[in-house]
Amino acid sequence: MTNIKSLLDFWNTASTAKGYKPLSKEELKTALTENRYYNPDLDYRFEVNGEIKGFALGVMGDDETIPFADKAGYITCCIFDDEYEDDKHVGEALDYLERKFRDGGRERAEFSFYNPMRLSWCMAKQNGHEHNNRPGVLIGSKLYEILKRRGYEIKSHECSMHMDIRFFEMPEEMKKREEDLKAKGITIDYYTEDSVTGIEEFLERLNNPLWSIQIPESLKKNEPLIFVSDNGKAAGFTGPTIKEPSGRGYFLGVAVDEAYRGMGIGTLLFHKLCEGFRNAGVEYVTLFTGKDNKALEIYKKVGFTVEEEFATMRKALN
Repeated sequence: MTNIKSLLDFWNTASTAKGYKPLSKEELKTALTENRYYNPDLDYRFEVNGEIKGFALGVMGDDETIPFADKAGYITCCIFDDEYEDDKHVGEALDYLERKFRDGGRERAEFSFYNPMRLSWCMAKQNGHEHNNRPGVLIGSKLYEILKRRGYEIKSHECSMHMDIRFFEMPEEMKKREEDLKAKGITIDYYTEDSVTGIEEFLERLNNPLWSIQIPESLKKNEPLIFVSDNGKAAGFTGPTIKEPSGRGYFLGVAVDEAYRGMGIGTLLFHKLCEGFRNAGVEYVTLFTGKDNKALEIYKKVGFTVEEEFATMRKALN
């Protein structure tokens, strides 16, 4: 296996040229080679004269924090110098990982946001502003076209979005909506132990494998989560409202129980998230959402702009 310096040199040239965040030696170890999900058997490197020219990494295991762990093998990245980013060289890397996944009893190879090994990338038009998880394969990239030729299907179309949150102001319309909902017993506020019940049942109704893992973990850490409650019972969530060292606002997502949709709660909840970020000193917020998701228009109205578009992609291993 090539030493860490060679991988670091490759990462901070070839990988950053494709939008990934530059990493220090320690950051590279944390993100990749010392990550809890790292498996050297799923680490593919292509070298020319002792220098890395291609790097692909997979994730597979029975860890309970891996969504669909028994079915999917996740491809964290597949990066090649431009000279070698072609069907032959990329194909050899994919063949290697697909064979490992198949031998491990997995049904599919997948590029998606369900991959627990998350790699930060920089938004091309936002002066280095970063997002903490690449949601798929950049549409229109060489890799995207190669994957399509190799039988990978597009499962969803994701839009990355960005907003400078420092000057966010809560609209009067949202303030009135909050008061109207309070009159019906529906409140939106930060979680405390005695303020919200029924969270486990709420998560079961959402049926999102990532949130079922992440939200309980966040609560255990006493992170600032915001919940919608109907007379004390959980009916929606967002947050936590955390400022990362980069100035970015970190959160898990936004969701409202299906029984409470159509009341404008989701829109208000997202505004409360933005207000929480501003109050926490956050400078900017990034997120991604499905191109067909109705929430996309809500985010645009608040002030978010679409930056880049990605595809989650999957190939059956039969």
